[in-house]
Amino acid sequence: MYLFHMRIFTCRGVIYHARQPGAINCAPTNTLFLIFVISAMLVVNADACTTFCIGPLFGKNYDWSIGNGLLIVNPANLEKTSVSQHPAHWRSKFGSITFNQFGREFPSGGMNQAGLVIELMWLDGTKYPSPDARPTVGTLEWIQYQLDTSRNVQDVLQNDGRVRIESDIPLHFLVADAQGGCATIEFLKGKLVSHSGKDLPVSALTNDTYENSLKAWRNKLGASTNSLGRFVQAASMVSNSAETRNIKYAFEILRKVAQPDYTKWSIVYDRSNMRIYFKTAENQKIRFVNFSDFDFSCASQTKIVDLAGDWQGNIASRFVNYTTESNRTLVFTSYRKVPFLSGTPETDLNQLAHHGEAGRCAAALNR
Repeated sequence: MYLFHMRIFTCRGVIYHARQPGAINCAPTNTLFLIFVISAMLVVNADACTTFCIGPLFGKNYDWSIGNGLLIVNPANLEKTSVSQHPAHWRSKFGSITFNQFGREFPSGGMNQAGLVIELMWLDGTKYPSPDARPTVGTLEWIQYQLDTSRNVQDVLQNDGRVRIESDIPLHFLVADAQGGCATIEFLKGKLVSHSGKDLPVSALTNDTYENSLKAWRNKLGASTNSLGRFVQAASMVSNSAETRNIKYAFEILRKVAQPDYTKWSIVYDRSNMRIYFKTAENQKIRFVNFSDFDFSCASQTKIVDLAGDWQGNIASRFVNYTTESNRTLVFTSYRKVPFLSGTPETDLNQLAHHGEAGRCAAALNR
């Protein structure tokens, strides 16, 4: 993995655009750097992050070396453009609440107004589709795109015909909707591979392909902190329990699969009640937010809250208006805490801090 990080900075002073794995092309543009560098910082190693669905609940452990971040309320009805040589353009049909560590519009996961949840995990062996006529998005932009445009799992799958991920970062995703749908999404041999319904006998995902993980569970592999062991632990607790609406039980699953040195955020999404619960490594008190507490109209102020706050319970009153400076602080803090990114030029970080402000209110455009 660190070889890849070194490749990112090979073109000293000039950001490169990796059009496909193994091909590096230096291009005199800073914006292309966003797609790849941001995503590269999501995990410490290949054994990171655990997700699962149990009834209307969706659980996620975010495992990495740093835990700073913002919870962001993203308005609906904004016109957006991806950062790419062949950019995608879309309108956000739905507002969302997302967990962001590397800037606005680049979430690691979240839930939208329709009750759709998306979370990512590392997956070695991922191969995204080859270049074609579809416009492109980065890996984290893909998450925001889906939350902006999709009502359910089926919408996410259909969007594969509309946009293509362009990245060297190997990720896969667990997706769930308010109707009870849950699906894995992987990109293997250049094609989207998904498991849902009867093809998803147990709703969990870690850092191996779902097929290999399911074999380990059926072969009764022992629980452990590695990827397959965490899958077995989560799968067993999900499949053997009737506690499908018990928030405490969902957090207990996350506790069982936690990695003491790396689990920074533990999150439970309640898709039926439109509520997000979370706790952090530094603050084990459970906090939550209700979608009903926020205005998602495009004319409204984007709201944020620092995940490091020493609060508990409903934290809706703790949200403040988004500012460029708050996003800049987030971006600079995250980059400077990562040794192999600490030397990123300040001009590039400032550009990233402004990126999320490019969206324009569709209502205003139509006047």
